[in-house]
Amino acid sequence: NRSCLTPSVVKQFTIRELPDLFVENIALPNNPFSGQHFTVSWEVMNNGTGNTANQQWFDAVYLSRTGVLDGSETYLGGLSNLTSLEPGASYSQSATYRLPIAAEGIYYVIVRTDRYGYVDEATTDNNVSSAVMTVTLTPPPDLQVTSILPLNIAFSGQDSDLSWTVTIRGTGPSMVIRWRDLIYFSDSDIFNPYSASLLASVNHTYDGRFNVLDEYTKTRSVRLPEGVFGDYYFHVVTDSRDQVFEAAFEGNNSATSTVVNVFLTPPPDLFVTE
Repeated sequence: NRSCLTPSVVKQFTIRELPDLFVENIALPNNPFSGQHFTVSWEVMNNGTGNTANQQWFDAVYLSRTGVLDGSETYLGGLSNLTSLEPGASYSQSATYRLPIAAEGIYYVIVRTDRYGYVDEATTDNNVSSAVMTVTLTPPPDLQVTSILPLNIAFSGQDSDLSWTVTIRGTGPSMVIRWRDLIYFSDSDIFNPYSASLLASVNHTYDGRFNVLDEYTKTRSVRLPEGVFGDYYFHVVTDSRDQVFEAAFEGNNSATSTVVNVFLTPPPDLFVTE
């Protein structure tokens, strides 16, 4: 209303007393090993002038190579806060996580309190803190196909028995107990997965943990392609999906059998009689 002015009563305002959460005292193990579990502990303190009331929030833990939350970090897990915090109060958290199986070198563990921003704080600039640790690579295994025993003579289009042995070599045990062996058939003694014929896929499961020099032998009856004859070879590839981390030993997971003489199975001869 342009012709009137009605003032309100005078209100008095003061700055709201807000909490200020920050992370401190992150504790990590000395020289943990890749693929192993490790425990991280930390404290969250309220450095503000107000309490957090009954607001619930979450602490998140990340693994990083850079020490900052830049999108390259790995989220390990999170825990909810234990209690409401008065000014100057704090709480401690502890959690156990597993390191990546290929981790090696300098890593940062980053802890971020109030991950989702549930708490109204005086500032959120100090909600993230990190600590550094050196991760030692667990000695990896080396899976090798050490023996392939085919039948010396086979017939096209017929079943043929094949036995093969896989030995765990390298410098450490296999942390994975399940992987897949593939059987290929080719007219060349040089393995090429794009030109060879895949005959079978065999899953392997071991109840326990493979140690260095452990081995297993499997036998499988495979059906040869029809219409082939001459000199052929079987190729066996162990851990075909690289489920077992072998570090520098990934390039020797296949082996080739001795030559197999394949005879052409007499084919039928269809003709029109009437």
